[in-house]
Amino acid sequence: MATVLPSDLRARLANRVDSRGDESFFRRGDDSGVATTELVILFPLVFLLMMFIVQVSLYFSAVQIVRSAAEAGTEAGRFVSPDNDAGCEFFGVDSTDAARVNATLAATNSYLASFGTGNMSNPRVDPSGTSINCQQVTVTVRAEVNMMVGGTIQLRVSAGSPVERFRPDI
Repeated sequence: MATVLPSDLRARLANRVDSRGDESFFRRGDDSGVATTELVILFPLVFLLMMFIVQVSLYFSAVQIVRSAAEAGTEAGRFVSPDNDAGCEFFGVDSTDAARVNATLAATNSYLASFGTGNMSNPRVDPSGTSINCQQVTVTVRAEVNMMVGGTIQLRVSAGSPVERFRPDI
């Protein structure tokens, strides 16, 4: 069944003129200002998303530098020379020699100095989390990651490894 339109509506549709005589009523719509509105709404969101991505990238870069510094210190402190191994023959006896401690600290600080602080402040070896003994070497590095909008994030990374000892053939 076909829909029957009143004659005045049929005439208006045929002429594309509304009851006020305005042709814009039948156009698809006025798009003036839409791009500006979209820009005003979307630009801050896109800008915040870009800032967030940059901030996360800077944070993970700082984590990688601090982790690598801790691993460099751990690698330097892993080796016990046969001359300093006398106290490590028995478990429970700590024979931490100053050369291993100095090598560990020097390697960690050298790594931090060579890569710079970048967006970090106060990178340092944490003495409370660093231990060097006959069985295990653990180095903890602390730093503060600077935020782009202000403030800092505390960062604490540890790396540990068993000690390598030279055992001559019997």
